[in-house]
Amino acid sequence: MAVLVVLVLLTETAPLEISLVYPAVPSLTAEFGAAAADVVVAAVSLSAAVSIPLTGRLADRLGIKSVMLACSGAFAVGSLLCALADQLPMLVAGRILQGTVGGLLSLSYALVRKVFPPSHVPLVLGVAATGIGVSGVAAPFLGGHLTDAYGFRGVFWFLLALVLVMLPCAALVLPGERPEPAAPSPRGGRPMPPARQRLDVPGALLLGAALSAALTGIGRSSSAGWTAPAVPAALAAAILLGLIFVRRERRLARAGVEPAVDLALLTSPGMRTTLPLAVLGSAVVGTVGFLLPQMVQDEQDIGALAAALWTFPLGVATLVGGPLGGLVARRHSPRHAAMLGSALLTAGALGLAVLPHGRAQLGLLVAVFGLGIGLQYPALSNLVTEAVPLARAATGTALLAACGQFGAGTGVALLGGLRGTFGPDSSATYGLAYLACATCGALAFTTAARMRHGRTPATGGIGAPASAGTPTPAPRMTPLPPRRSPRMTTSPHDSDSTAAAPDADGFPDHTVSMPLTPREFRPGGANGTPHTYEHIRLTPQTRVIGAQVTDLDVAAPLDAGARAELRQALLEWKVLFFRGQNLTATRQREFAGVFGTPERDHPFLPSAGDPHVVRLARDRQNPGTENIWHSDMSFAPQPPLGSVLRAVEVPSTGGDTLWADMAAAYDGLPDKVRRRIADLRAVHEIPKAPGDVGAARDRLRPVEHPVVRTHPETGRQLLYVNRVFTSRIVGLSPEASRELLDFLILQAGYPEYQVRLHWEPGTVAVWDNRATQHYAASDYFPDRRVMERVTLVGDRPR
Repeated sequence: MAVLVVLVLLTETAPLEISLVYPAVPSLTAEFGAAAADVVVAAVSLSAAVSIPLTGRLADRLGIKSVMLACSGAFAVGSLLCALADQLPMLVAGRILQGTVGGLLSLSYALVRKVFPPSHVPLVLGVAATGIGVSGVAAPFLGGHLTDAYGFRGVFWFLLALVLVMLPCAALVLPGERPEPAAPSPRGGRPMPPARQRLDVPGALLLGAALSAALTGIGRSSSAGWTAPAVPAALAAAILLGLIFVRRERRLARAGVEPAVDLALLTSPGMRTTLPLAVLGSAVVGTVGFLLPQMVQDEQDIGALAAALWTFPLGVATLVGGPLGGLVARRHSPRHAAMLGSALLTAGALGLAVLPHGRAQLGLLVAVFGLGIGLQYPALSNLVTEAVPLARAATGTALLAACGQFGAGTGVALLGGLRGTFGPDSSATYGLAYLACATCGALAFTTAARMRHGRTPATGGIGAPASAGTPTPAPRMTPLPPRRSPRMTTSPHDSDSTAAAPDADGFPDHTVSMPLTPREFRPGGANGTPHTYEHIRLTPQTRVIGAQVTDLDVAAPLDAGARAELRQALLEWKVLFFRGQNLTATRQREFAGVFGTPERDHPFLPSAGDPHVVRLARDRQNPGTENIWHSDMSFAPQPPLGSVLRAVEVPSTGGDTLWADMAAAYDGLPDKVRRRIADLRAVHEIPKAPGDVGAARDRLRPVEHPVVRTHPETGRQLLYVNRVFTSRIVGLSPEASRELLDFLILQAGYPEYQVRLHWEPGTVAVWDNRATQHYAASDYFPDRRVMERVTLVGDRPR
């Protein structure tokens, strides 16, 4: 929630800057002349158009948080220059620096995708856009008051104070994230090696300059006319720069050098329908937002502050529409949210064109329009999230922002320019412009209705393609054996065994040495020092995992010393065994409280009478299915800390359970593999199955967890993928993901990392679910085996 609040407040800077400065235009004109009016609008738009593509690319390379803080710092410097400006060039310089904040909203979308669980992303994207609604409510009143009381400088001093407050909050609260590894090339080849992943600044600047030239030409057309020499010159420059940009990007792609904006990404099926929708919708929103305050002031003959009382429902409705759009995208589809938003924008603009503008009628119309604005932002951001690989998240949302900037600028110039068609004194002064906006909104609705992309519920990016330009549906995991085990070969030059380990960047065939020489195993890792215990007696079962606690009745109350040492022993040995215990389900739950907080109501396993205890009964009619290496409930956003399992009825033979130490498994990986997987993330979900499992799958959306997890208490790194619930690795092709997963999942099968328990009636096992995987051998069929388990509340893997 803290991250979300800071994102909302930080991303409202850009819309608030625009909304606050508009009322200050008369004050700026009085001091700097008529040219100041063009400067305050054009300089920021042009600066944003140039900087947005560059900031998106920088964010994917350097980290989103770093770029957001840098843009906010530039905005602070620009606000200071504007507040102190006594000459027009100083004001222009300040406005150019302020324009760099234009990409903050798009960067916040990308950060949400990387930080929040995928199931939360669609709704969080809607909430993140509420900064626009906040500015819509506050800016008209605040801007009017600051301008009336302090002139235009009051606005810029306020903006400076705001960003200076937000910068340290953002620095402290926003999580840092490592840039994603490059996705595979769109032609199916290997990703670019790091040495060749240089930042293509000229390409990003070319794209921004082309957008700026187009905006300049279209903007001049509304005041000087299409035949004015500057208009065709600017448009010709835009076309020329655009052609140079396309040629450059294609040349870089052929040379194997990573371009600023991959054309395969720009023209991918999802983006080539989403970006035109963004242009059309932003044209409507920008134009109505530009015309509405002026219309109210003209028709009612009132000032800017009084006009805010007429138009504030716009901001309130936008606040409501943002989360609503995220909810529609998650439950139905982003396309549904886009269609609904476009329909409301069209209805609001049409109503403004043909209906009377009484106070009540106008309030209703702007509320409808504001609801459409709120729906549009999460619809577009979710559409881009579903279309763009995670490694290009910021680049994709930056392209969305650039198209929005272009659409708004074009709309104000072309659609807003129709305002005076019938003359300034005509009753239809604004009618034709609003009618043009309604037509544009209808085109946006048609575009959304016909798009093939985004027709299923938003997944938070899980369904996004693994590489630019390659639409790849999210694969569904079923607990089957590997399609192909990693190849085992023997070096002809020595006695080492070698296992073919997949290359996470492209998976060429190669071998990684796995020495046969003895290795030292310790419970805390290579440098671990065993603890001493005074209140409990431990008997280690192997060198690395598992210990039996003897001479302890866990049904009796335990003193503080014993409880603390039990928790320490669990961290050290990962699995603890207790023989000959006489527990009821209630006492088992109470004993589980020694290690953590018991969870209630498993998603699909039946209760044993106590909502905190589940019953696992296996017999001839219901044979065991837990004979696959897995970590319990890794499909949850916060998988369990651990479990307490009690044997109620055991078969005469068989039915053992094995645990594997995934910290030792990670330590045993070759260095090259550890480097490859260090920053990868994997998707975890419930596999397809009938009955209660299938119903739980429909309720619980897939989540992303790091492939290498850091234990929150010991600090050890752990391999965190498993056969049952891990479906794919983010950012890799399905084939590459499957091969890497097969190799990593195989690590739990090495006996050196395992401990085995033969159950007897009254045996209790406690394990750390964060640090282990387990396997219940189903070698007792058709005998009966009954176990009862308490699961402990965990945390989000990091």
